Amino acid sequence: MNKNFKYLIILAVAASVAACDLITKRWAERSLASYEHPKPVVVGQDEDGMSLKTLFQKRFPGRDAGYLASVSERLDMAVRFSPDDKVFTVEEKAGNLTGFYLFHKGDLSVSPRRLDRRELFKAEKVLRASRPELSQAEVRKMVREQLGSKTIKEFVIEKAPQIDPEDVETLIRGFLFPARPNNHLPEDVKVKTGEVYLVNDLRVELVPGNLQMIYAENPGAAWGLFSDADEDFRQFFFSILTFAAIFVIGYLFIKMRNEKMFTLIALAAIVGGAVGNLTDRLMLRYVVDFIDMYYGEKHWPTYNVADIAISVGVGVLFVTSLFAKKKRENPA
Repeated sequence: MNKNFKYLIILAVAASVAACDLITKRWAERSLASYEHPKPVVVGQDEDGMSLKTLFQKRFPGRDAGYLASVSERLDMAVRFSPDDKVFTVEEKAGNLTGFYLFHKGDLSVSPRRLDRRELFKAEKVLRASRPELSQAEVRKMVREQLGSKTIKEFVIEKAPQIDPEDVETLIRGFLFPARPNNHLPEDVKVKTGEVYLVNDLRVELVPGNLQMIYAENPGAAWGLFSDADEDFRQFFFSILTFAAIFVIGYLFIKMRNEKMFTLIALAAIVGGAVGNLTDRLMLRYVVDFIDMYYGEKHWPTYNVADIAISVGVGVLFVTSLFAKKKRENPA
């Protein structure tokens, strides 16, 4: 095979896989929603006075508007935060809240990140178990005194490290809002111009009972491996591993002589998938997954186009290597 033609095949397949992967991930970010990644709906002037259900019927035709209303909440935009506010005692200023919604793009029409104060609830649970004689009010007070020094700015930088530190203070002052517990509204509530409603579950069902598209964030490797490891370790380890894999495959491309078309395409698919996931990891510090296969209550780990390309590529290489081995052992 002509060397230039070989390189053209490699680049075309790898680029196509990476582009398809990144395009579908960005579609998932815009079109799907979850508890951690809600879909915002900003009420327009022509929608003033509609019921919440009617609003969702207009915005999401063909969807169950009643269900969407039941999993949505109205964003509380009356409270504004300061970067120096103490994140675990901010109830004194903002009232009862479980965490925050941060519109990290500076745009209320783009899905925010939900930043939960999990360490607060975990500390309360541990203290209640160890000191059962304490009242709920005493537990809350003791835990908040223990954790009270961290500012909202420090909290946001820790929970959303992909955000430019220079933008954090501006985002906190203008685009950080409280996440309230049990903040759902009846479907017949009347909406007002400028209000923002957050839909916490928006998915696309492809094969009922077996296949759907949902929004998920994977900080680990393909199929969610190492997702519980330390974040800095994950970022370093998987980035280095991906660069090393791309280098090795590139070396194999250069050295291969009597390569088969299937082998070239398989290696290129692996490179394209690796580039797609690496791009997400470098830009977002996690990988967007959206394909969910399940049967009943059993779900396969959520995955994406890059994972498919890598898995298929590895499978093709395995099969072709078996055939090559048999051919060497039993020459015609």
